[in-house]
Amino acid sequence: MTIEKTNRSKYHVTNLERALKVFELLAEYPKGLTSSDISKFLNVSRNSIFRIVSTLVDYDYLIRSEETRTYRLSIKLVSVGIKSHTSSSLVEHGLPVMHQLQAKYKETVPLGVISGVKGIVLEKVEGSHSFRYVLDVGKLWNLHTSAPGKAMMAYLPMQERRKLVQRLDYSVFNERTISSPEKMMEALEDVRKKGYAWDMAEETEGMHCVGAPIFDHRHRPIAAIWITGPSSRIRSENMDEIGADIRQHADVISDNLKNEPHLNGYSSVGDKITNYN
Repeated sequence: MTIEKTNRSKYHVTNLERALKVFELLAEYPKGLTSSDISKFLNVSRNSIFRIVSTLVDYDYLIRSEETRTYRLSIKLVSVGIKSHTSSSLVEHGLPVMHQLQAKYKETVPLGVISGVKGIVLEKVEGSHSFRYVLDVGKLWNLHTSAPGKAMMAYLPMQERRKLVQRLDYSVFNERTISSPEKMMEALEDVRKKGYAWDMAEETEGMHCVGAPIFDHRHRPIAAIWITGPSSRIRSENMDEIGADIRQHADVISDNLKNEPHLNGYSSVGDKITNYN
C-alpha cells in the first residue's frame, strides 16, 4: 500500500494538493482561519498559502473577511457537489420549463433542492424586469420561510416530514414567519391541498414567492421550481392562479424525469433530506 501510494505521489501537483488540504482544514474551522494560521497548521510557507487562498477567493471557493482577515469555505463546493450528485438531467429537463416561466412572468425562476435543514439554489433563470430579485447559484435559504422549502417538505412521507420539521431552526423575521413545528405542519397540509406553496414576505419584506415540487419516478419530492419577485407584481389575489400554473410546469419536469428511473442522484438527494446530521 505504501509503495503504491509513493508511486502515485510523483504525479501530484504540489499546489493543488495544498489547496485540497486548505479545504479540509477550513472544513474543521467554520469560523475561518487567517493565512498565518493556515500556514502553521499545514507547515507551508505563508507566501504559498497566500497565493493559494487568493486564487480560491477569486474563484469564489473561499470567502475572506476584511474585518478579521480570515478565510472560510464558501457554499460553492456544496453547489458543485450537489450538481454532480443530481446529474445534469435535472437541470437539462428543468431549464426549458424555467425559461417558459421566465418568459411568461418576467420574474427570476430558480431550481433548488434540500440539503440538510436548508435549501440550496441549483440553477436559475434571471428575471428580465429592471427591478428583480437576484439569487446566486449555491445560495442557501431557510425552509420554513420559503415557497420551495414548503413545497418539497409537504410531499415527504409523514414520518420524514415530522422529523425534518422538528429539526428546523424557526428564526422569526416578522409577524408572518412560521414560528413553530406545529404551525409548520398545518401550513404543509395547506400546501398538499393546493398543490403549490407560497412565501408571503415571511422573511424579506415586500418579496413574494410561489413554488411547486418536482418528483422522481418514486414520487419523492427531489427539487422545486419557483418564481420570486416583489409583492407589487406577485400579488396575493393572483396566488392561486400563479401557483396552479407553476405546479403544471413542475409536473412537466417530473413527467420527463419519470422516463429516466436510473438517475442515481435524485433519490440520494431526497433520502438525505432527513438523514443529514
